[in-house]
Amino acid sequence: MNEKYGLGVLGWLLVATILVVVVVDDAYTWLQQGTVPGLEFFALGVAAVIVVALGVRSMQAHRPPPGQ
Repeated sequence: MNEKYGLGVLGWLLVATILVVVVVDDAYTWLQQGTVPGLEFFALGVAAVIVVALGVRSMQAHRPPPGQ
């Protein structure tokens, strides 16, 4: 899977961590307010995960040569 998406282990850990934070935040809001957070918040969370994944992928693809 790492070869297909080019994220590396740390990239996947970062994406998974952000996804967990988004889900926990939505669950906390749901428990405190009694309503499910709006679709806008879910869409923003998904967009944030996608942006981070693309950023990590770009960083992995454009690594400097060793020794620099």
